[in-house]
Amino acid sequence: VTVVHKTLGTSKAYDWITQQLIHADVDPSLPQFFGHSDAQESVLKFMDFVTKRTTFPTTHIHAIGITVGTHAGPGAVGLSYFKK
Repeated sequence: VTVVHKTLGTSKAYDWITQQLIHADVDPSLPQFFGHSDAQESVLKFMDFVTKRTTFPTTHIHAIGITVGTHAGPGAVGLSYFKK
């Protein structure tokens, strides 16, 4: 696991993730998901933040598995996608 960026505050973190998504060449034909680590309420807020700024779909929400969750900890939210 490698740290790629650090921010102070949830809003700044959401904005940074959203900017990465906007500049990525996302392949819409492959799965796109929101994920959370025991944070259902937080992932809904994150989804709202992202979908107001992008066209990322909100139809799939999954729990973050134990492999990533061990590093992220409880309360983490994120998204996943494939690049073209």
